[in-house]
Amino acid sequence: MCPGQFSENEIEMTSHPLVSIVALSFNTGRFVGQAIESVLASGYPNLQIICIDDASEDNSSEYLQELSAELGFKFVQNDINQG
Repeated sequence: MCPGQFSENEIEMTSHPLVSIVALSFNTGRFVGQAIESVLASGYPNLQIICIDDASEDNSSEYLQELSAELGFKFVQNDINQG
């Protein structure tokens, strides 16, 4: 590549700025997967998804951990509910 030229990936990132989605979850096990899949289905090429579980009492955190490994988004789990 010549100086001053951009790779296809660099052009894609320049024409599509990074969009960060932060999803908060507390006992949302039944719905949170649909919300994340909906964001991914948008087709936007430069997404960052961060999902934070606030010490859920249902299966949300386990489900999100599995989904994170499958779909590649960042998952953060609070041990204590932060409100």
